[in-house]
Amino acid sequence: MPQTTVSQATGHVYSTINTGLKYRTTNSGNPLAHNDVDANFELLRAAVNGLVTDHASQASSLTTLSTSIGSNDTDIAALQTSVSSISSGIGTDSTNTGQTVWQNLASIDAKASLIDSRIGTDVPTGALFTDTVYTLPVANTAIGGVKEGGDIDIDADGNMTLKSSGSTINSPGWANPSANNLVQSGTTGTTNITFNVTTKGAPSTATWGIFTIDHTGSSFPGMEIRVWATNSFSGGGAKVFKNNSDKSQDMAVQFFCPIVSSNCRIRVIVFSPDPDQFHLHFMGWI
Repeated sequence: MPQTTVSQATGHVYSTINTGLKYRTTNSGNPLAHNDVDANFELLRAAVNGLVTDHASQASSLTTLSTSIGSNDTDIAALQTSVSSISSGIGTDSTNTGQTVWQNLASIDAKASLIDSRIGTDVPTGALFTDTVYTLPVANTAIGGVKEGGDIDIDADGNMTLKSSGSTINSPGWANPSANNLVQSGTTGTTNITFNVTTKGAPSTATWGIFTIDHTGSSFPGMEIRVWATNSFSGGGAKVFKNNSDKSQDMAVQFFCPIVSSNCRIRVIVFSPDPDQFHLHFMGWI
């Protein structure tokens, strides 16, 4: 039967602070004191009990391990079968049946090298990127002013061409800078101008208007031009030109104005003690 721990008899409880055994030979051959003899036996009893406890714990662990191994017999058998199948060799396709896994891996690697070596070499002349022809979907509305299938065409070789007929969205256009393209004339003071570019031939999808303005100054000429990218003259707008002088002079400048809902909003400020004249002309669009 398994050994159990040794206990102290009833009425004989004993403890010691000693950590090592004592011997009679080191006591000049004299018998050890009763307390030293008892301490030696107590140290031996504690050591035996420790061994018994450790053995019981290890036995329990061995039982658990044995049970676990027994429950995994099926998995181990399946693993052995898989290893045997791999070792005997299996094919990856009908032409390689019977080859070992390592031979098949070498074949796959060779095919990958062949594919890698042909990348970029089987592209027909004129193709933009690869053998595959990519086409842009026809948008319902213009994005950024241009849509494929409406204003531009992309052929099978990837070449993009602007249509010669129909809308020319975002293509520059030029108006005739003559008197018939005069937008407004004015004198000293502040003049707010809302100009519809379609009245001078620009498409409704144009995004920028091109203008020139000439200013006939008097003794102290001065002029400032501001433009708006909104549907009203709210806020301060953006200053695109300003000139102050103490000499009589004429000047002419060109500037761009954002087009919002087909309209350009321009403010011309002429400050002078004498009536100065300005003439604003529409030159073209983008």
